[in-house]
Amino acid sequence: MSSEISLLLAGDALITRPWSHVQEPGFLALIEKVRGADLAITNLETVIHEFNGYAQAAAAESISPRRRRSPGS
Repeated sequence: MSSEISLLLAGDALITRPWSHVQEPGFLALIEKVRGADLAITNLETVIHEFNGYAQAAAAESISPRRRRSPGS
């Protein structure tokens, strides 16, 4: 059993579109570092919510459209 752990810390993650199609070597190397870490933490700057009903829809309007995402997208 190893006595070391790997920790990856990142800043704000503004995810506004899918990235699964990107095949650039630098991006893929970054993904491997994230996946290879024992613990990876980032600040997800996106609201994940269905926004159903009037109260939730009204609250959603105050959030920038680029930062709103439904769980399925």
